[in-house]
Amino acid sequence: VEVKEYELVGLVSHVFDGRTAEGHLITHIKRGGSAQEESEWYLMNDFIVRKTTGDAAVGFHQHLWRAPCILTFSQVHPPQQSPPKRGAAKKSIPSAVFSVPSLSHQPQPPSFQRLDPHNMPGKGTAIAIDTEFVTITEEETMVNPDGSRTVKSEARQALARVSAVDSRTGNVVIDDYVLPAENILDYKTRFSGLTAEDLDPLSSPHHLVHLRTAYLKLRFLVDRGCIFVGHGLKKDFHVVNMFVPPNQIADTVDLWSVTGQRLLSLRFLVGCLLDSHIQGETHDSIEDARAALGLYQRYLEFEAKGVVPAILKKLYEYGRANDWKYNPREPFPLRDVLVVAAAAPAGAGEKLGSGTRGK
Repeated sequence: VEVKEYELVGLVSHVFDGRTAEGHLITHIKRGGSAQEESEWYLMNDFIVRKTTGDAAVGFHQHLWRAPCILTFSQVHPPQQSPPKRGAAKKSIPSAVFSVPSLSHQPQPPSFQRLDPHNMPGKGTAIAIDTEFVTITEEETMVNPDGSRTVKSEARQALARVSAVDSRTGNVVIDDYVLPAENILDYKTRFSGLTAEDLDPLSSPHHLVHLRTAYLKLRFLVDRGCIFVGHGLKKDFHVVNMFVPPNQIADTVDLWSVTGQRLLSLRFLVGCLLDSHIQGETHDSIEDARAALGLYQRYLEFEAKGVVPAILKKLYEYGRANDWKYNPREPFPLRDVLVVAAAAPAGAGEKLGSGTRGK
């Protein structure tokens, strides 16, 4: 296996100056580094250029007011150097990332309980998550000669809030609001519930963090082997730009669906299967994470009884009859479905739900 080594030679950082949410950018450049010349690092801040050190350039853990934006690497060409041994130890993310303080100047008591470093979730632990996003660039379209429109570039979204619930305790263990690194065009307040004040360190009462902090928390849970539970996680992880192994994802939008038929909304499923009501027009990521966890636990319960196919069949019948909305005046007859499914001959449930998706 060919191994190539790269070294960091430059980086651009976003600095929060405490006066505005935008802050400004600074640059660190590495100069020299040949066999005859010792490398030197330089800091460029507006018109100021001065020498610094490599440790200062990458010391983000020491400076919470600075976050990396762009990293530049250069390939190293040693004269005779054997590649590193396979199976070398992988650097792990420290659990201290869950103790990073809020960037807000007016923090209120947190809406979550920090994970105990001595009782971290491990392999197979279900962690329910939900996210809220804001729009940072609009969709660009082009009008064709025939009057049709072609999308040149899709609208870009940015993570603005992430919440997580630990299935072991039912506690909210993450509820981070993310400091924007770019100008926000649309806070999607009607759907996300977010406002400019929520993400401004000068006015936000929430636990406000840099994007890298929110990312590292999620990456820590991925590396620990946790199972991520949520409704529509594919989009969430795509926007966050994080790969999660498929066997660590339990998406309730897939678990409670039939191949080739429409997907069922979180609100509809919660009303039918949990006899509960969520989400007016405005979403709340904690409420949605708890709802997804409840649906996942229901799935495991009903799968063990072999009644998921029968429930899915009735769910789609009920949805068609009620325009795919939960009708509290005519509740979903879950109890009746369970009674009928329990009395059905062995194997009947499989025929009812042919084509259903598994975990």
